[in-house]
Amino acid sequence: MFNYIFSIKGMIDILPNKILTWQYIEDIIKKLMISYGYCEVRFPILEKTILYTKSVGICSDIIQKEMYFFEDQDKNKTFLSLRPEGTVSCARMVIENGLVYNNRQQKIWYIGPMFRRENTQKGRYRQFNQFGIECFGIIDFDVIIEHILIVKNLFNLLFINNNIILQINCIGSIKTRMIYKDVLFIYFINYVLFFDEDDKNKLLVNPIRLLDSKKLNIKKIIDKSPKIINFMDKVTKNKFFLFMKKLNNLNIKFFINENLVRGLDYYNDIVYEWTLKEYKSQNSLCGGGRYDNLVNQFGFKNISGVGFGIGLERLILLYNENFVLNKFFVSVFLICIGDKAHFLKIKIAELIRILYPNIFLFTTYGISNYTNQLKKAYNLNTSLVFIIGNEELKSYNVIIKFLNSNKLNKIISIDNISILWSV
Repeated sequence: MFNYIFSIKGMIDILPNKILTWQYIEDIIKKLMISYGYCEVRFPILEKTILYTKSVGICSDIIQKEMYFFEDQDKNKTFLSLRPEGTVSCARMVIENGLVYNNRQQKIWYIGPMFRRENTQKGRYRQFNQFGIECFGIIDFDVIIEHILIVKNLFNLLFINNNIILQINCIGSIKTRMIYKDVLFIYFINYVLFFDEDDKNKLLVNPIRLLDSKKLNIKKIIDKSPKIINFMDKVTKNKFFLFMKKLNNLNIKFFINENLVRGLDYYNDIVYEWTLKEYKSQNSLCGGGRYDNLVNQFGFKNISGVGFGIGLERLILLYNENFVLNKFFVSVFLICIGDKAHFLKIKIAELIRILYPNIFLFTTYGISNYTNQLKKAYNLNTSLVFIIGNEELKSYNVIIKFLNSNKLNKIISIDNISILWSV
């Protein structure tokens, strides 16, 4: 019996009926980035594994359970990893290429596949696509507000803003976090009997990571844990209060989640997540914040950083649930009848494409009768049918048939087809 070869679990194909949605959303992102003055960058899918183990956090789920890595065949037997997220690679890129020398600031964005070996579920896969923004050399927290506005505007443009809420928190300076780690260790050690091996490991390496737990028994313990705001200095507190005041001034709704710490160790100060209201778990759509100690962990002089990441699969899932792509695009099927029209079909199609580059034009190949061509148009779910026969060729006209509509057929000059877009 023949053994069929299928795709790897959690690594999905994007089929023709979905790709237009992807392209539409990517186009919105590109235009949004131009309006905010961000430049696109692209970096390798493969990186040295040590890049992530030094920065993401040795006890994080990414390092412990999810990262794809292997030994290279070079003489040094270097371990390589498929990138599990974009921020670390982006930081490596700006340092290696001297983009932040002499106190230069960088506002950059990227989009592309990331890889994590985690449990697959609705909108979450082992190969997923991420849109991210990173800024380097900017200390002022106004850049975080700008990032929040970018995400808010993206949600508005995709008409998915009603089901999404913004959570914020301040996790303190690097110094505060060191103090807070010790306080949390003393608190959590009293509950170590309730911890599994994974939780015990987090307790020893970085107890702050326990605050990110989704386990119900741990959540009850977390609710009574010491809060980091009580260990912050006055400057950090005032900065956070001013940040919230500016959000209110911009009419950006939010709520404070004191247990929001983000899943990666390189964050500090202000962090945030956009989450879905209706999902009880795995509800994060976008997450970001400040990371002023990341570059230092690579052995370089420290540079302030701030950014966010959005999983495109979840974004597209929400968009599909709320809108229909055909609202934004006009798809047309060209039917040619008669020997002369069939002979000139390719030429006619090219003329229409030149005159109207924003339509999707389909047609059949070879000679086919009217009925078969019309069936094809219905199967492709096109909005309109352009019918051209030998008589229409003489008068430079086209018969317009509206599919899935009660509108009557129209006869229009090819030069005047554009009036249909307002019909």
